[in-house]
Amino acid sequence: MTGIARPFLYDGSGFHDISGKPRQVDLAKAYTLLTMTMRPEARQPKATAFVHRPPLDGIRAIAALLVVLFHAGVPMFSSGYAGVDVFFVLSGFLITSLLARELYSTGRLDFIAFYARRARRLLPTALLVLLVTAVVYEKVASPLAVSENRGGFIAAALYVANWFFLARSADYFAETDHVSPVQHYWSLSVEEQYYLLWPLVILLLFLLARRYRLRLDGITLVLAVVGLLHAWMLSRYSPMESYFGTSARAYQLLLGAAVGLHCLRREQRQASGRHRSAPGPTGAVLAAGGLAVLLLSASPLMSTHSAYWHGVVSAAGTAALILGLELTPTSSVASLLSRRPAVLLGGWSYAMYLWHWPVIVIGDEAGLLPGSWLPRSLLVVGLTVALSALTAYVVERPTGRIRLASGRRRGMIAAAGMIAAIVTATGCSSVLTVNERAQQLVAQSRSGIPGGIKHLSVGGHKSRVLIIGDSHAHFMAPAFDALAQEEGFTLQTVEDPGCPWPRVIADDPSGQVIPCDRLVRDKALRIARRTHPDTVLLISRSVLARPIHTPNGVVTASDPEWIKVIAAGSLKFVKQLHPYVGRIIILEPIAETVDSPVDCLSTGADPASCAAPAVDEPGTKKLERMWRGLPFSRTVDFDNVICPNGICPAMDDGMVTHRDDNHLTLPYAVHIRHRFERALVAQGVVLTDRIWKNGP
Repeated sequence: MTGIARPFLYDGSGFHDISGKPRQVDLAKAYTLLTMTMRPEARQPKATAFVHRPPLDGIRAIAALLVVLFHAGVPMFSSGYAGVDVFFVLSGFLITSLLARELYSTGRLDFIAFYARRARRLLPTALLVLLVTAVVYEKVASPLAVSENRGGFIAAALYVANWFFLARSADYFAETDHVSPVQHYWSLSVEEQYYLLWPLVILLLFLLARRYRLRLDGITLVLAVVGLLHAWMLSRYSPMESYFGTSARAYQLLLGAAVGLHCLRREQRQASGRHRSAPGPTGAVLAAGGLAVLLLSASPLMSTHSAYWHGVVSAAGTAALILGLELTPTSSVASLLSRRPAVLLGGWSYAMYLWHWPVIVIGDEAGLLPGSWLPRSLLVVGLTVALSALTAYVVERPTGRIRLASGRRRGMIAAAGMIAAIVTATGCSSVLTVNERAQQLVAQSRSGIPGGIKHLSVGGHKSRVLIIGDSHAHFMAPAFDALAQEEGFTLQTVEDPGCPWPRVIADDPSGQVIPCDRLVRDKALRIARRTHPDTVLLISRSVLARPIHTPNGVVTASDPEWIKVIAAGSLKFVKQLHPYVGRIIILEPIAETVDSPVDCLSTGADPASCAAPAVDEPGTKKLERMWRGLPFSRTVDFDNVICPNGICPAMDDGMVTHRDDNHLTLPYAVHIRHRFERALVAQGVVLTDRIWKNGP
């Protein structure tokens, strides 16, 4: 090592004094001494500063527009959520390029300066949008909506939104909750968690590469492949975590990092004279191909119904695009992405991403956005761009000029960022208040929702009843359980939210196939073979609400092929059950409401005014006609029990009736259990030979 002798040296295996005797040092001193050994004389050829690349702004513009148009409902961008994958790869490339150049040029990383730059760039706009959204949302949303989404604001301010929404997604019944206007902050949280750890990781990887003479870009690429496999496993066993989870997105950030490190290595080789070549066609081909793949991943042409595979394809396309632009900065794709409109929108892309979702959610809550996709998307894009331009000039440009020249100033900015996040979380919590009446109603509508009713209530041996179905079976089961205990019959349930009982393949909200055969149907058949129930109740509303797979693609109730697939799946399961059961009763889908009655109640309105007309999901009538014609079974209708004369009450006997627009509350379902029994008896279905005598 050249230069002034130091009391401790690092030889790649540990710290030693001049005599070679091992010494113990604390962590702070270890880092200082470590970076001291990285003298410029001993490093690879010095890297140039990372300067602004206009084509990267064009990529930002594409990513932001894909997400905005997807959320606005433009049909051609039905997979536009791939824009988020683009942002992750681009972030990995940019941040790693900056850190690696600093490390190679100075021999150390200034962690405080890095966090101060991130705080200066990201926090002012993010926290401003949060506060403005909280103030406006509190004015236009119902108390129920505010109560459901208050926690999301706090999580977003503290950059843990992805874990908050992941936990929320684990609750099937949260699907019918009001959409959070800050749910899109989950991706910012993933990036901030990455920024928190990546400087230390890149330093450790640098030391590892030096110690074992490995290529830093190669190590990072290997880690990206490991992350890719990890994300694939999550997509199979935990689909929502594969979308929201920090570790699930690591491969995209690492892929961008690997591209950045490869480009830096190439630049160093050129600077040392070891690699000199004129730009060839490879870069132009990579850029054009990468852009085509990126756009394909966001279009209906790539219909995988898997967020994971869309992410893989869009990440690969983005990585190829960035690499192509770096290899051939003068290509036609680079020229296209460097045009003034693309660069301008790219500069506003961060604000566009932050503003577009509150514009959509609040616009819908206030009833300001049209339903048709064309005027809707034009209005959303126009408002988003206007707000983003204003934010860029009023917030981003002034804060971007804050100087970070001194260590003290950098420390103050980093600390101020943390304090601002905490203050914003507190401010949002204070703004989004819910009155006591609304809190009580929300608590009552959400009370008593277990994680799944899989118990056996044993009364006498006069009759055995088996319930099979989805979330509606889940909410009906406690009513029949109470009847079983009163009337002396045996009840067993097999249900899973989102799983229709017909033998069909259905998707969950994330586009992943639900394994309903394993979760419900096969399990129910095993129980039927073993116990030979006298009566089986089949209950499903999800068969109407879920996209259904067919040999020709995915269909919904509005497609002609849908009813044929449902009929075949219904007949197959009924035939499989028939040899082992006494009778099969199909409960027709219950009537619903357009809006949740508890929403109306939470505003303080009179319960009578919150009663709502009963409506049916699209396809309900043809589904019921088909079920009525199935062999070996009969159907029953509870519509008049739940919504007498076509009107669904918001409260009945002092109880909240619905938790949303289609599920009853569990306490209310138990309360009206004898009404269910009367309706069954009136339609010729008796669960036990001991008929009820008392009850409401």
